[in-house]
Order: sequence, then C-alpha cells, then structure tokens
Amino acid sequence: MPPRILISTSTFGRSGGRPLELLEEAGVEVRLNPYGRKLRLEETVALLEGVDAVVAGSESLDRQILRQAPGLRLISRFGAGLDNVDLEAAAELGIAVRSTHDAHVDGVAELTLAGILDLLRMVARADRDLRRGEWSRPMGRLLRGRRVGIVGLGRVGKRLVRLLEPFKVEVLAHDLAPGRRLRARAPGALPAPGRASGGG
Repeated sequence: MPPRILISTSTFGRSGGRPLELLEEAGVEVRLNPYGRKLRLEETVALLEGVDAVVAGSESLDRQILRQAPGLRLISRFGAGLDNVDLEAAAELGIAVRSTHDAHVDGVAELTLAGILDLLRMVARADRDLRRGEWSRPMGRLLRGRRVGIVGLGRVGKRLVRLLEPFKVEVLAHDLAPGRRLRARAPGALPAPGRASGGG
C-alpha cells in the first residue's frame, strides 16, 4: 500500500502544481484539505484517519488529536512555527516533527519591502482614490538614501537587508544578538541607537 499523506494547509501548491506532481510521481497517495481554510478540530481528526504523514498548516495538532491518528508517523509543518503542534505528545507517540524554516523567508521579506514602498509611494491610497473616481495625485517619497529600522535579524530580517541594498539606505537593526554579532549576521546593518554593542 502506498504511503498516504494529508496536506491540511489550504495554500500548498497554489502557485503551481509541481509539488503535487512530485508526490504523485513518487507513488504517494495524497489527501487534500477540501475546505480551503484552516481545519476545525473534528475535520482534522477525520482527515487524519488512515494517513502516514501530514503536511500541516496552522490547525491544532494537540494530544487529543494525535491520539486519534494511530498511523501517523510524520508531521511536516508548512512554515516555521511549531506552536500548534504538541511536541511532547508527538514524541511520546513516535511521531517525527519537522518544519520548513526557510519556505516563507523570501515571500515575507518581499512583502515587507512592498509595504515600505507602498507607504512611501502611496500606491494603495492612489488605487483607492482612483476606484472612487478621484485623482488626488498623492506626492510620494523616495526610499533611496533613507534610514530603515529593522526589529529582529532572523532569516527574514537578514533577507530584507539584502533586498534593501540597491536602494542605498542606512539600515539600523535591533536584535537580541550583541552588536558585533549583529553586524556579522547582516552585513551592512548597524546597531540601532542606544543598543549596547556587547562583547559576544
């Protein structure tokens, strides 16, 4: 019998069908989330019946749910966080847990840059005005040469620093890492004012 996988996240493969094709080519039987949204408890339990693995979204996978999925051997979280998975219960039940730490990095960093550009160039505001039949001609501002603050230099923060490089901005960053390590983690980022540089 081929391995059976539940893909509970409703966004899996939405940007292209290749991920599903790869699973099918590998002989995997795929069960998709039929609801197109985050699963409720009873829906999760029903869909987990008879599957060996789950590509999980943000639905709860707590002890109560995991105990009702005796064949489950692997949870692969589609995203970085694991706060919706009862890791202690999974370990007790022999279920391996993994996550895709880097899957979201480019998307979130690019979306953050888009938000910065939108705030400066007022694209969304101009779009709303035009849809109301108004032509307000909002005056935008350039990103080039400005100072940008970033709180947190994890995977997304470091990627954002790289995306900002062509704009020749000054990046000030605040992170739990001491200043010397902070600059090494994201070349070009300076510690935010008032942040001790530390010696670590």
